[in-house]
Amino acid sequence: MVHMRGTWALLFLLVACSGSDDYPPEGGNRDARPPDSPTDAPPDMAPPVTVTGTVCTVADLRQLADCAASGTGGLTVSIGGVSTTTNANGSFKIDKPAAANEWKISGTGFITSIIPFDPDDDVRRLPVVVDTVYTGLLASNAVTLAAGQGSVLASVVDGGGAPLPDATAVVNKSGATKSFYDGADKDMWDTDATGSNGIAWLPNSPTGGQTVLVTTTGAPKSFAVNVVDQAITFVTLPQ
Repeated sequence: MVHMRGTWALLFLLVACSGSDDYPPEGGNRDARPPDSPTDAPPDMAPPVTVTGTVCTVADLRQLADCAASGTGGLTVSIGGVSTTTNANGSFKIDKPAAANEWKISGTGFITSIIPFDPDDDVRRLPVVVDTVYTGLLASNAVTLAAGQGSVLASVVDGGGAPLPDATAVVNKSGATKSFYDGADKDMWDTDATGSNGIAWLPNSPTGGQTVLVTTTGAPKSFAVNVVDQAITFVTLPQ
């Protein structure tokens, strides 16, 4: 009887040990990571990228390269929900979210600028326009911006980045929006085709994601453009 009691005690001990937490439940994977493992972070949680640039003022929208940084201090630079303020000389530094793809420049006395982020642009001179200059340009060309409309200022360039004359551009294949082009007068713009600077100005564009069609020779090329209410979207459209 003593021997049998010892045997039953040993069996009881073995059964108790088999319930250890070292083993996963039935069907479980003992090698699985816990759900809050850092390696399970979604891809949009990638670390931000620190970038620098300068905001500058364009006085003549036919000459986007003539962009002065003076007087652009205190403007708000935003990208992907992150914002900073320009220094007195228009310079800025910002931690851009990795997935962000569009600049927004705003401030008192200026028309809001929308500019696609170009990862290959190391200079990053982002243009803005003084509000009185732009309202004067609208008036000179008999353009009135209604609520729900914005403007596109497109630089049409060739494969090497040089301005492309004799190009036309239109928003959404529609004749309801006006198209203007750089010419001899900085206030009265042409309405036939781009001049030597390759600039197409498309005010009265409906807001939201739009398609700009550019025609040089042959079939037109289409470009997706984001238009923001009462703002100017600056884009480069290579042919």
